[in-house]
Amino acid sequence: MRPSHSKTATEAMVKPGTGEIKAMVVSKTYGDSKKKGQTTLNLAADYAHGGNGGYSAGSTFKIFTLAAALDKGYSVGTTLPAPNSTTVSGYTDCKGHGFEPWSVRNAELSKASSADLATGTWESLNTYYAYLEQRVGLCDSVRMAQRFGMRQATGRPLQQVPAQVLGTGDIDVTHLAAAYAAFAAHGRYCAPIAITGVTDSTGKKINVPGAGCRRAVDAGVADEVTRILQGVLTKGTGRGLGIGRPAAAKTGTCEGFACAAFAGYTPDLAAAVWFGDPAAPFGDPSPGVFGANVGPIWRASMQGALRGTAPTSFTSHS
Repeated sequence: MRPSHSKTATEAMVKPGTGEIKAMVVSKTYGDSKKKGQTTLNLAADYAHGGNGGYSAGSTFKIFTLAAALDKGYSVGTTLPAPNSTTVSGYTDCKGHGFEPWSVRNAELSKASSADLATGTWESLNTYYAYLEQRVGLCDSVRMAQRFGMRQATGRPLQQVPAQVLGTGDIDVTHLAAAYAAFAAHGRYCAPIAITGVTDSTGKKINVPGAGCRRAVDAGVADEVTRILQGVLTKGTGRGLGIGRPAAAKTGTCEGFACAAFAGYTPDLAAAVWFGDPAAPFGDPSPGVFGANVGPIWRASMQGALRGTAPTSFTSHS
């Protein structure tokens, strides 16, 4: 992707179980010339680490409501309405405050009037997830995302609004990749770290921030999320974007297809990609965001990073 392109692509890769950032990339070159397609921001990072205020994760954020539902005992066969458009009411935040009924529609037309948890995820049905979030609880959905290190790129807490299930909060791809890496690590979350150790000229080791690895969700729940997300690449919105080895992923778009996100993982590596205009995340549509841009970027980078390594299968650690 040329730096002069009107849109920007950015990606981060994280090693599951460690938090180690294996790659960060932005399609722009460094500088302050907009004409040359330059930027002085690390758009893969959050504000505290040289990034901007973040951007929409789209439906890649549904993974957290999916995990919250499974954690509460909902099964893969949980069937809920999934019309092309609907209005859902009954949401309350963690303080018990209610919301006006939320009108939501699917990104693409669907023939089905209902769906189960697997199909609702594979086809990324917004209306299904609106009903699922209402059943699971807005508060529990947001808290699940927080357990996986998610916050706004500015460092502020996630907004507790019904539309958060569709990734309306502004995040960064590095923390999104770290969250997806936690599912690859059977629910063990490690904060993203760029430095694993420092030794001074005398040989003395200097303390550096650690990944603070901790359990975010039971292994059985994380592994069930993985089983469902594997279907995205074979039966769902990520069809044709497999990488030739076991992988799980989730697609996402912004309102009006102005931007797109793609996050996924193998047992050995997780990556998240975002494509759009960080300065105008709800601007002009980006044609072919999956087929021509964000999905192929994820596929090519994952294949390149894992080239020469033996494929690893997902195993259950419940």
